[in-house]
Amino acid sequence: MTDREVPIIVASMDEIHDPLLGEVEAFLSRTGMTPTAFGAEAVKDPRFVFELRAGRECRRSTRQKVVQFMRQKRAAQSLADVPAKRRRRSAA
Repeated sequence: MTDREVPIIVASMDEIHDPLLGEVEAFLSRTGMTPTAFGAEAVKDPRFVFELRAGRECRRSTRQKVVQFMRQKRAAQSLADVPAKRRRRSAA
């Protein structure tokens, strides 16, 4: 390569997208929630996941809302998985 040549760097789609997308996709897979419902519930934007897939960049505040939403849903699901008798004992 000479001084005037510029190397061409090819990135895969995984390298281009926000790492948050992987977390959201995994969440959608685990929960069966639709991308539209996720966006509407998490950030009041039904197009959010589709835009994230297309390369949308998120503000820190939006990222925090999304992560908090997924944590709350996981916690609610974990509580729902505990049998009712067991929940009453631990609450007493």
